[in-house]
Amino acid sequence: MFGREPMNRITGVIDTSAALNGILGILGTLGGTGASDLGDASDILGDIRAVLYVSQTTHLPMRTLVDMPMKIAGQTIVMHIDLVITGVNEPVAIPSVG
Repeated sequence: MFGREPMNRITGVIDTSAALNGILGILGTLGGTGASDLGDASDILGDIRAVLYVSQTTHLPMRTLVDMPMKIAGQTIVMHIDLVITGVNEPVAIPSVG
């Protein structure tokens, strides 16, 4: 449960190198920079580990945890992202500019 709402937990590992190379390969076919121009992403980025919490009521993702290892200056650091979604389907006040 997240708060008082029941959740399903989905965990997985994303092959970062394959995902980036695939995206960059598609962009290359569209006339952009190809994957071969940027080298192998696995030299810098490790596989991403992700956990998603999905509401059993609305089926919307409510929380995401991501750990992404990166090799920088001979050291490996892990960027941790914890994203919580609140206020779904509620009005949003947009301030006027000017």
